[in-house]
Amino acid sequence: ERERGLIAGGLDVAGLSAGALAGDEAALAFLARWGYAAVGREMESRLVLDDRASGTAPGSLPDGVELLSCAARPDLVPQVHALAIETSREIAGAEDIVIGPFDVWRAENVDDALPDGSFVAVVGERVVGSAGLSARPAEPGAAEHLLTAVTGEWRRRGVRAEREQRHPT
Repeated sequence: ERERGLIAGGLDVAGLSAGALAGDEAALAFLARWGYAAVGREMESRLVLDDRASGTAPGSLPDGVELLSCAARPDLVPQVHALAIETSREIAGAEDIVIGPFDVWRAENVDDALPDGSFVAVVGERVVGSAGLSARPAEPGAAEHLLTAVTGEWRRRGVRAEREQRHPT
């Protein structure tokens, strides 16, 4: 108790969080000894790209939509941030997600992302869709999907499906 108070007390936090892999009984027992209680479960899903059938021809984008890498158009990053804010409110089951201020969001979703693995769908100079990948340093050769977002008026028109056919996550 004294140690927890010393650590958390000076940080102005109301609680601490820790994670453990399901089935790691030693880690779960350690956390329980320190008073941690399970409050949620997170399940990671993976798509092994090496096992996917190759040769599937991508469909075509809707008229007027161009798919570009974020590396090719870094000037569009502020619009991608605005799109993330707009669409994050609509993610089912993720009501508590808050897209941070631009500089904080950019650090995680642009600076730490794979620029050639992050894409924008553009109509003229307007971003209507985006998707990003981030490297997983602990797992060389693996990437994590950040967010696929399509603005309301461009949904169900093939923007997301085409992006995922060309660049599966």
